[in-house]
Formats: sequence, C-alpha cells, structure tokens
Amino acid sequence: MLKCHAQNNLLSILEATSMHVEEYCQQVKRCIKIASNCLEPDRKKRPTIGHIINELLETETVICEPFPEESSSESTVEERSSAEEEEVGLPMVGPWGGNAGKAHTIKGASHRLESITIWSADIVDALAFSYSEPSGKKHNVGPWGGPGGSANRIHFSPSEYLMEVSGTTGPYVCAAVDVVLSIKLVTNAGSYGPFGSERGGTSFKTSVQNNGSIVGFFGRSATFVHAIGVYMAHNNNPTTSVSNRVQREIESDWMEANFDLETIEEGDIEEDDNVPSKIGPWGGNGGIAHDMKVVPHRMESVTVCSDAVVNSLTFSYNDRNGKQRMLGPWGGPAGSSFTIRLGAFEHLKGIVGTFGPFDAAGNVITSLTFTTNIRKYGPFGRGGGTEFTVPVETHGGIVGFFGRAGTYLEALGVYIRIY
Repeated sequence: MLKCHAQNNLLSILEATSMHVEEYCQQVKRCIKIASNCLEPDRKKRPTIGHIINELLETETVICEPFPEESSSESTVEERSSAEEEEVGLPMVGPWGGNAGKAHTIKGASHRLESITIWSADIVDALAFSYSEPSGKKHNVGPWGGPGGSANRIHFSPSEYLMEVSGTTGPYVCAAVDVVLSIKLVTNAGSYGPFGSERGGTSFKTSVQNNGSIVGFFGRSATFVHAIGVYMAHNNNPTTSVSNRVQREIESDWMEANFDLETIEEGDIEEDDNVPSKIGPWGGNGGIAHDMKVVPHRMESVTVCSDAVVNSLTFSYNDRNGKQRMLGPWGGPAGSSFTIRLGAFEHLKGIVGTFGPFDAAGNVITSLTFTTNIRKYGPFGRGGGTEFTVPVETHGGIVGFFGRAGTYLEALGVYIRIY
C-alpha cells in the first residue's frame, strides 16, 4: 500500500514537470524494488553492495536520448563513433567527471565555436553547442543530458573565442555516479557563469594560450551531464593572431624588465606549422616564471624532486630538428630525486596533481602523477589541496612544461602537441 501511494505521488509530480514520465517511473520502480529487497528477512537473499551499485548504474542509462534539438536549416546534428575518432584530428583534454551514461564526441573538424547552451539549476543538467568547420559548414551537437534546469544560451561574436573552461564535478543525490556540478566559460571578451552550483566537488580547469582556442566538447551524459572534456585548435584568424602576439610581446617586455625569462621565441612559432597548445597553469602565483625557449617536439625525460611537496622539476625534450634540450631544475634542491626516461614509443598522456598552501610559500604543487601510454609514475609528493587533471586523448601528447618556482615548484602548465 505504501509503495503504491509513493508511486502515485511521484507520478503526479513528474507528469507536471517532465516529458520523460514513463522513463522516470521505471527508475523509481527499480529503486523501490532494490529497497524492498534490502529488507528481506533472510540476509542471504539481500542484494550485495556490488549488485546494488550495478542496478543503480543501469537506472542512469534508462534516459539516454536527449530532448529534441532546436531545428536549423543550415546545420546538422552530429556525433561521432569511436571508429570515426581519427578523422577529427584535434587534441582532446579531459574528460572530468563520472563514467555513467552515453559517451559523446563530435564528427566534424571544428574550427570555432558558434554558440553554447547550458541547462542548469543545482547541477549541469544538459549541454548543447554549435560549431563551424574551416569550410564554413555549421553543426549543432546535443543536447547531452536530461530536460531539467533553466537554459542559458551564449552566442559568440565573430571575433570571440573560448579560452578557458573550469568547473566542479562530484556526487549528486539523484545520481549513482559523479556529475558535472558547475561550469564556467572564459572568452577573450569576457566570462559566462558559473552555471550550476560551486558548492563542494572536485575542481577542474583547462585554458588555452599560444594563439589557440577551445573549439568543441566531448563527454558522457544520461539524465545529467556526467563528464566533460574539450577539443582544442590553433586559431588562424588574423585578428586573433595579432591580438595574441601583441599580448605576448607586452608580457615578454614586462618579464624581461623583472627577471630573465625563458620563452618560446616568435620566430620558432612561425616556422613550425604544428605549434603545441599551452594549457594551464595550475598552482600559485609566487616564485619566478619559467617557460620554454624552443618549440618542443617530443618529451624525453622528466626528473621530479619531492618529499612533502614537489620541490623541483627538470625535463629534457627534442626540438623539431631532433636536438635534445634540457630545462630546469625549476625549484629548490630538497627532496628525493626520481627520473622518468620515456621509451622510444612511449608518450606522456596525462598528469594528475594537487596544489595547496605549504609552509610560508603560499600555494605550491603538492603532488604529481604522470601517465604514459605504457605505465604510470608516481605520485610524487604527499598531496593535499585542490586536484587538477590533464588527461590527453587520441593523437595528443604532453611535450613540455611551463610554470613558476621558488623554493618549491609553485605552478605547472603543459604544452600539448598533435601527433
């Protein structure tokens, strides 16, 4: 009797607020059945924790089809299968979040984002976006997610491009697996959001420098957006190129007036058609800024000195002519040293780290873990603080670093190259 009363109450609420009544009712019925089975007098007949988790995960995939896409005469709604992944040829950073729901990627080689729509309330319920290819062909993608939340539509001007995506991921009371709790977008013209709730969760942030931009998204969704990652590309827009070059010259002039800064030279960038994308940094603002003077082609080795935190970082790389170069150490001499020497067919594919306050130095890098296509190295440092992740998928690899250092390694960013 109690079950019927609860189901009838939920049915009346869902009919008034949702277009997926039948699907939600199936979820509710399954959850009630799980709860009922847990009350079995014979403990041997009660479900195990693993069984309950699997059942809950299955309920998340009941509603996988998004609500109808807004029609457009000049656009197509597309997603790509894993077999088509190689056709896009854009570096992918992420995803951040949970592993539930349906995986989503794009099909066309995006040149720039045209618009983004985010449905949100206390979390990010759904995401849709449109982008254009270099040929000018436009695509609509999504919505990815469920029908909840209020819609926030962002239309980018012709000279506006997305430079940074940040947010939080974590558990949500109505989901068995982590979801995207909040998201914030930063362009060369301003910022949008945050959308969703920034209370709690794990923070993530990815930004593009060096004349690049974020041109699309990939991720996972069911009733909610469970995970999100980004596609990056180099901007060939003359206005963008001039703006970024002027900004780099201003920053370079300021740095040279304050300390000796290594940085990738403009001449090197113009001679190389495949300039790495610059992502980050994460960490504090203290110490001295460090960057690379020559465009990196392949990472050869990484040496980390650490104890409680990451004290210093040294690395070697090959330039486009095959000449090996070494930078560092960035930071102090303390701690135990560990050197990672990458094999001939080994590539650095991801970094997970943490940063937070330590000693009197403010925020520093408190731990680093490196992942290649073959194995994992670390963690180095004891961790603590805010986590950041830089997973690189498909054709990409981390080929260099930049950051800040004093007594410790205080901030770290990466260069990512398309193979």
